[in-house]
Amino acid sequence: MLGRTRELEIGVAELDSVVASGAGRCLVIEGEPGLGKTTLMAELAARAAALGFRELRCAGVQSQAGIGFAGLHELIYPLLRHAERLPSRQRGAVLTAFGIDDGPPPERLLVNLAVLGLIEEASQEQPLVLVIDDAQWLDPSTLDVLTFVGRRLANAATLMLCAVRPDTGGQPQHLKDLPRLQLDALDAGSAATLLDQVIDNNTDLTHLDDSTRSRILAEASGNPLAVVELATAVADDGTVEHPLSDAPLPTTRRIENAFLGQLACLTDEEQTLLLLVATAGTLTVQELTRAATTLGVGDRALGTLHSCGLMKMHADRIEVRHPLIRSAAYGAANLPTRAAAHRALAAALGSRTRAVWHTAAATYGPDEAVAAELDHAAAAASATGAHAEAVAALRRAAVISPEHDDKVRRLTAAAESARLAGQGADALRIIDEATALRPAAHEAVQLEITRYVLAAMGGAPGRTAMELVEQAERFSSVADPRVRYGQGFLLAAASIRWQMYGQVDRDRDVIADALRRAQSTEVADPVTEKTVAAMLVIAEASVNHRLRASAFATQVKSLLDDFHADPLLLSAIALASEYTWNIDAAIDGWSALLACAATVSSPVHESDGLRGRAQFQVHTGGLREAQVSADAAMRLADGADLAGEAAAAAATLGRVLAWRGDFAAAGTAIARGYEYLSTDSDVVWNAHLQWASGLAALTFGDAAKAVADLSRLAAHPQIELWAVGDLTEAAVAAGQPHLARPAVERALDEAAHIDSPFLAMLAQRCLAELSADSADAEAGFVRAVAEGANSSATLELARTQLAFGQWLRRRRRIIASREYLASAAHIFASSGARPWADIANAELRAAGVTAGPATATSAAESLTAQELHIAQLAAEGLTNREIADRIYLSHRTVAAHLYHVFPKLGVTTRSQLGAALRSHLSEQQS
Repeated sequence: MLGRTRELEIGVAELDSVVASGAGRCLVIEGEPGLGKTTLMAELAARAAALGFRELRCAGVQSQAGIGFAGLHELIYPLLRHAERLPSRQRGAVLTAFGIDDGPPPERLLVNLAVLGLIEEASQEQPLVLVIDDAQWLDPSTLDVLTFVGRRLANAATLMLCAVRPDTGGQPQHLKDLPRLQLDALDAGSAATLLDQVIDNNTDLTHLDDSTRSRILAEASGNPLAVVELATAVADDGTVEHPLSDAPLPTTRRIENAFLGQLACLTDEEQTLLLLVATAGTLTVQELTRAATTLGVGDRALGTLHSCGLMKMHADRIEVRHPLIRSAAYGAANLPTRAAAHRALAAALGSRTRAVWHTAAATYGPDEAVAAELDHAAAAASATGAHAEAVAALRRAAVISPEHDDKVRRLTAAAESARLAGQGADALRIIDEATALRPAAHEAVQLEITRYVLAAMGGAPGRTAMELVEQAERFSSVADPRVRYGQGFLLAAASIRWQMYGQVDRDRDVIADALRRAQSTEVADPVTEKTVAAMLVIAEASVNHRLRASAFATQVKSLLDDFHADPLLLSAIALASEYTWNIDAAIDGWSALLACAATVSSPVHESDGLRGRAQFQVHTGGLREAQVSADAAMRLADGADLAGEAAAAAATLGRVLAWRGDFAAAGTAIARGYEYLSTDSDVVWNAHLQWASGLAALTFGDAAKAVADLSRLAAHPQIELWAVGDLTEAAVAAGQPHLARPAVERALDEAAHIDSPFLAMLAQRCLAELSADSADAEAGFVRAVAEGANSSATLELARTQLAFGQWLRRRRRIIASREYLASAAHIFASSGARPWADIANAELRAAGVTAGPATATSAAESLTAQELHIAQLAAEGLTNREIADRIYLSHRTVAAHLYHVFPKLGVTTRSQLGAALRSHLSEQQS
């Protein structure tokens, strides 16, 4: 390990940490080829083995990058005997991913959790060292799992080592945020010492002159492999001129040139064998023999290639000694020779998927037969949850499709697979590519649906409401049920988009006209017609909410019953309920989505449902429950790489924490939310984060910051109305009431046209707070309290009572103020809104009433949101594995959380959890 003292010390420190704490560590070793990444990992693995660690390894191979979970199978397969200990959904997911069991395509998050669970289980018996070489060439699905696992090794005595080239082949999100160790060139002294060792071990270099020695060191630029191979090439060639070039080549290219010098000395038979192994990456002896026979050569020269150091063998598998030998051998072959090697390998390999990729590599023009085989490979990948590999197969199939329609069909499927794989940017590129080919109506509409879902879930910019209407109108004359469904979906999306972004009146009129035209179109298929009719009802309620709110409210229950298994429609129903200011219907809608998501094992929709429900748990005073829901939503969205959903959940969590007075945690959640989003300020979740930031500032007492944050909501009128109470209070406190007047006037106008006690309460309270006339102000407060009594929005009712009580007390109407202040204090205390309870209690004391503490202290208050969630489920009687399956954790993570929960609650058994949590709840409500 010449010149690697610092790097070795870092690696050993990570290993020592695993030994000392039992918690896992991950280290990504990054560097150019030849810098010693593999050697460093081998040294660390050897030291781990000496300490009793079990070694598992895999290596990326370019030719297998299109085979889903190929690298993961190599790494994890020895641990599958532990699968029986996993939670049932996770066990089913990983066995399906590996093709052992049949089942529906598993969710990425479940596969990720299952692999983490296998590692945790195995590490309980013996600590593990995972050695992953050439990670940049692993299949994307394996890289996705490794990235997930590398961040979550806290409960596994495991050292995970990954070697990767910088900026090569892999996708940016893979191995992102994992600890990295950068390998740089050796210092001059270490490089010279290494060259001395090479010279001492090679008699052909004994008389190497100083100028040639200096030239080797200069050309190697501190790369250890370059030092060895350039010196070896000089020895073989007898001169410095052949292996060393005056051209300004990168070090890796110079090393390849050195290897080319060795290849030139091989016989034709030896070169053919080497090309086959280089093309395949790794082969069994039997596969190599079959492929060589196809090309008319035998495998007699295999021993020569092994003895001269160009190949190495592991059991019955053969591979080249170094990846740069592989690239040199493959690069030196001409196109027909490469194609012949690919065809020979396709015929020799037993795996249909591996074979088709070689066939495709040898295909340079349109070929429907090969494209159809790639379709089969894509379907097989999707069936195991390897959606990224399905994308690659479909895109290659599209390239060689002879017919235009087949090309478009394959690109359309590839876009949806890319969305499922979490490859949002790739999905958008594929959509644009397919759209440019003028697809048929049913594919065009599917592309638009995929684009919209990407924007809604992933936080990427999407089409405007008017663009969505334009897309829907393109299909107005098409009777195909698939197109009819898509048209209804896009109009519903346009209505939702209109509510979220802008609410321009002329745009609403355009959407309304499009809805009328769509409703007059008939389709023979009754199932599609019923679904489309529901979409149009939802769309009309969203965009014409003043006219349709009451009618929609009467239909919500039947819609939820009819479409209980359709997550997209359930989400749309919940959103339409929000836009019609129907809190109870919105809660029912988000709860129905949660039930549906649990049935179909969809963490994507479960995250959406949890986030949506959390917003209304805030309004109804369930702050602790809202914290649990929002925290779970953010964790799920983060695990599924849904940036938009994660940002939205972080915003909701920030508001919850602000209500509870945990300002540091609120700030952390809000900052994390911004990290999920792009710099595109038009993304609606930015407005939700601004609302959370403004509420936190208002609750903390910083009115100037609060009004600055909340004034920015004007670009998103729907959110501004939900936050109008916060904006008004902040503006009044900051001495700038005029900043709230436009929003309050809109709220009053909206409340006059729609039957919503919640909105009416907000509007009347804000009007009262802005009123300079005492009689008008009192009338406004009285109306606000009366409207609030008919609403389930208990926290905003308490805010209204507090505001009225303060107003009365400051006008020395002490007796009248006490009723409102006491009610507000009780609601705030029972909800856990500590800062607001403090204010209400201070007002009560000023009104001559002895007030207690803001909230009763409770042991359960020390629990994190996730700990509380787990404790609640355990109290219901669920086992650790059942909890893990329910909330997408490994069961040992659940056990670790319960280990902390028990002493916090002062209990020793699971049977005591229920009583401890009930005691906490009763203390809060007392």
